[in-house]
Amino acid sequence: PLRYGHRFGASAPAVQGLAAAGFHVMSVANNHANDLGRDGLEETPAVLRAHGITPIGEARHDGSPLRVVTTEHRGWRIGWISATTW
Repeated sequence: PLRYGHRFGASAPAVQGLAAAGFHVMSVANNHANDLGRDGLEETPAVLRAHGITPIGEARHDGSPLRVVTTEHRGWRIGWISATTW
């Protein structure tokens, strides 16, 4: 059940628009990460990866809860961190 009555989500094909717009990294650690329940927590990073977008801040059951993701763009190496207290 939703605590405040707001639920945000999109269909998997909508991610194509993010990829087409040039997004390469997307944070999934936010106050709406659990809006679509456990399935959303697990499927969202997989859908992003399938479209070439690196998810950061995903819920993980293994390894360290803190993970720095690095990408390279136009010769620049960028470290990404995304976290939530949830």
